[in-house]
Amino acid sequence: MANVDRWIATELNDPAWIASAASPDAAEIARLESSREKLATLERKIVNLVAAVEGAEDAPELLIQKLSARSHERDRLKSEIARLTARQTIAAEEVEELIDYVGGLPAALREATDEEKADLYEGLGLDLSYEPLAHQLRAELVPGVSPSGRVRGGT
Repeated sequence: MANVDRWIATELNDPAWIASAASPDAAEIARLESSREKLATLERKIVNLVAAVEGAEDAPELLIQKLSARSHERDRLKSEIARLTARQTIAAEEVEELIDYVGGLPAALREATDEEKADLYEGLGLDLSYEPLAHQLRAELVPGVSPSGRVRGGT
């Protein structure tokens, strides 16, 4: 993979491009906004259910079940929102500072763990294919597509 790392270091020697690739895409932003809207609606429903349960002497089992289901859904949405907001936008200047700090992209790739490299390769949409007759490894960067062929950022 040393040759692939050298190729990546050569091809991606543009901090502005790296910064844009690290930023959330439109689909991720839309999913985040949708999740926030769903969470707000769910919070209102939970408040109404709690009021109904507290107002009833014998809270019907159905109300308690709905409250439990909505609470689980709220927790799921909060986790999704946290995951989506964890991906921060980074400015080109910050990328350049980080690259300089680690001694350049080639040095960073040399020092990276296998897991860090795997994350980078997947994030870049690195597609590797081996051509057995030619004994060659072909590497392509397919922006927005993970190696599994799934489009990054949503359905």
